[in-house]
Amino acid sequence: MTGTPPTGTVTFLFTDIEGSTRLWDRYPDAMSRAMQTHDKLLEQTVVGHGGYVFSQAGDGWGISFSSPTSAVDAALAIQETFAGVSWPEPIDVIKVRIGIHTGTATERAGNYFGSAVNRAARVSGVASGGQVFATDAVRSLVIDDSLDSWRFRDLGEHRLRDLVRAERIWQVDSTGAPAGLAELDDQVKAGNLPTQRTSVIGRSEAIRAVIEMVRENRLVTLVGVGGVGKTTLAQAVAREMRDGFSGGAWFIDLSGVENADLVATSAATALDISLRPNMSTLESIFDALRAERRLIVLDNAENQIAAVADLAQTMLNNVPELRLIVTSREALTVVGEATHRVDPLSFENGTETSPAVSLFVDRVSRVAPDLDPGTFDDDTLRQIVQRLDGLPLAIELAASQCELMTPRELLSALESNDLSLQSDSRSTAQRHRSLDAVIRWSYDTLDPTTKTVFDRLSVFRNGETTEAARFVCANAEISGAQVTRSLQILIRKSLIVPHRHEGKTRVRQLETLRTFAAERLSESDDARDVAGRHAHWYGNWCETARVGLIGPEEARHLDDLLSELDNIRSALRWSGDHGMYDVMAQIGSTVPFLVESRMRPEMREWILEALEILPADNDARIDYAFSAGLSTMYLGSLDNAPQVFVDATGGLEHTGLVSLFHSYLTLVTAFFLGDTDTVIRDSAATIDASARADFPRWGMALGVDLTLAYHYTGDHEAAQRTMRQVISSAEETASPTALAWARYLEGDILAESDPTAAIEILEEAVEFGLAVDNEFTAGIALIALTSTAGRLGETAIALDGMDRCIRLWRGAGNRPQMWTAIRNLVEILNRIGMDSDAYVLHSAVLADVEHAPELFGPIGEKYLAMVSTIEHNLGPDATATTSDRGLALDYGSAANFAIASIDRARGM
Repeated sequence: MTGTPPTGTVTFLFTDIEGSTRLWDRYPDAMSRAMQTHDKLLEQTVVGHGGYVFSQAGDGWGISFSSPTSAVDAALAIQETFAGVSWPEPIDVIKVRIGIHTGTATERAGNYFGSAVNRAARVSGVASGGQVFATDAVRSLVIDDSLDSWRFRDLGEHRLRDLVRAERIWQVDSTGAPAGLAELDDQVKAGNLPTQRTSVIGRSEAIRAVIEMVRENRLVTLVGVGGVGKTTLAQAVAREMRDGFSGGAWFIDLSGVENADLVATSAATALDISLRPNMSTLESIFDALRAERRLIVLDNAENQIAAVADLAQTMLNNVPELRLIVTSREALTVVGEATHRVDPLSFENGTETSPAVSLFVDRVSRVAPDLDPGTFDDDTLRQIVQRLDGLPLAIELAASQCELMTPRELLSALESNDLSLQSDSRSTAQRHRSLDAVIRWSYDTLDPTTKTVFDRLSVFRNGETTEAARFVCANAEISGAQVTRSLQILIRKSLIVPHRHEGKTRVRQLETLRTFAAERLSESDDARDVAGRHAHWYGNWCETARVGLIGPEEARHLDDLLSELDNIRSALRWSGDHGMYDVMAQIGSTVPFLVESRMRPEMREWILEALEILPADNDARIDYAFSAGLSTMYLGSLDNAPQVFVDATGGLEHTGLVSLFHSYLTLVTAFFLGDTDTVIRDSAATIDASARADFPRWGMALGVDLTLAYHYTGDHEAAQRTMRQVISSAEETASPTALAWARYLEGDILAESDPTAAIEILEEAVEFGLAVDNEFTAGIALIALTSTAGRLGETAIALDGMDRCIRLWRGAGNRPQMWTAIRNLVEILNRIGMDSDAYVLHSAVLADVEHAPELFGPIGEKYLAMVSTIEHNLGPDATATTSDRGLALDYGSAANFAIASIDRARGM
């Protein structure tokens, strides 16, 4: 689509198809035709209203308008047009959700960057199909000139995902639309429960029983044979109960954990918990879980049952409010455990349809909606599910064959393959052999090429893209086209599960099937070659992602990296075991970016493991050593970070990147320690070296410190000069992290002269940081924002931001920034008369002052003067008492006290 992108103040409109993943899964051919109609109608409407399409990601469009009136008119026209379309059968309707926001953004090469774009996308994300949501900014611009046929209805203020400032949302529709208002939650529910993709059949009584058990017991283990539906039941219970847990419901899949030592780190990663300073992974988990009441599902415990039992027992001992649901083929046998046996679905239900038959019919209708209902005679269905012993996985695998045969033909095939599950023995082992027989039967229906592809897919962990599958599974005997064909066959037969997200398709083997396939791959002659291609794919993929992480597509590349962490870990370990140091170097090139974004527990383990394996003189050590230095710094050992890097690179010549990274770590820690002379003297050379080495991210971050060093020492002309260089570099790279740094610096410098403008700029910095899950940049911007709001008298904004800030730094485990935030909270509390709480928190920082940034410059002088005033106000006795309270608080307790102080302040 051609046209000129509008600039300046722009109105952004985002569309997205409701339930598109489900529609693509069920009706791929019809959806392909429907999308042609969708695209044609959208294009006609956009052109007719003067819009410019700048993004077509997946099934959603991003459109810009120079006029907010044109955008609203186009949105309503889109909804009216789509409501009257006859879509390709069997699709009844396609509904789009639309969000609109007006603001300023940077336009480059036809694309847009900035918080206004993010805000419009978030508004679209909370709408439902057929709805148009607009922000207050849009309404205020068009309300006086709105057409008589338009109607704006207030949905109130809502906190949208990744946005620091609440947004007032308006529902836009025609005056003739029904009067009911949309319902909109304030925020996304906490937790990571997988989306329910199919109906839960035959488990209503079990769900109620397990809910009651969880209410009465802190640990409930669902025990049963593989494939019986333990995971489905656990997730259904968690969905029902999650509203009763302030910290939400969380799901930890342990099926891919290959080593007992990785159970705790896998749990921490799934729970989104970062490594805390001076704490082990287990201690970090306990510290985080004490903050909010959570319900946790530990799935597939039998994979590492002893380690899971130890983890569950220790978690319960250390976190009093925790509730655990465990799925396993055997009980954990720990104190306080209640067990619920999950039985197969019943296939004898009197004159009513049994749950097992209902599941079979439901799944058949999905894969073969055109199958003649006359073929579903009760006796045939009952015999099928009886022979499958009511096992849900076996039923689903068998139902998938009805794409090619009727139920009667299926029953005949089951009988001829001796797959009867009836037996005098009801032992678990017998049931397991029965399930294996069903899998083997499905496997045996594949052609030789598809069997080979199925086996080779087992090298992946937690799924893969179709591109990766083609690269790894293809060789001289099997082409990429043949792999694609085999993937299609495997999807149809439910032997792999597809998932579409933002225009990409991933496929995944269920763990039971992956284990089956892995056994066969291990017996083949090409197992080593397949694992080698897997390692090379992810090495090359990481190298490409590293380039993208410093540009405008940073968010996409980071999201891709995070979705492949299990595969990257597997590739790193295999390449290390087989001396493929070039692959380790490729993977290592992305690790500093992941560490800078968030200190994930498993990242530090990867780093240390790689440094143990790599030869002392191998250049691949550089990125891992730099990452080790960064993580050391973020965990609070400021003066140790450069030495950690030196120790890890002792066998390398200290030139080039070694010198650059060492200088960077030295200068950043010098800034935190208050050594502004060193920062001012040496930073320019390191910034230039960063640019020459194509590492603008680190040079720009150092430029921020240099600017602030100039600012704190009174050289405002030099501060303005370096700030302009940072902003120019950020706009050139256009990465969200770079823009977050630049907005933070601009807002922090502007805070004294124009605090109102500074707050708006700092809000943008927070939003840019959160857009790429960069806790560090978002957190420092939040500190500056709350401090500025507090000095301006905007106490509610300051307290709200500080609450988020404390929670963020506690979760990130970044000790220096945590204490910086606490000091800012001390100022806010003093300003509103809460000197006792303020002095307790000040003393908590003193208890760990060696890990806190040095107080220096005008800001440090003001802070110390304020502390003296507080001591005078409290008097000697109260000062001593509150000091003792603060000195006794550890890192987590100080965070809890700070959050409680904020709550008390809000109540004043």
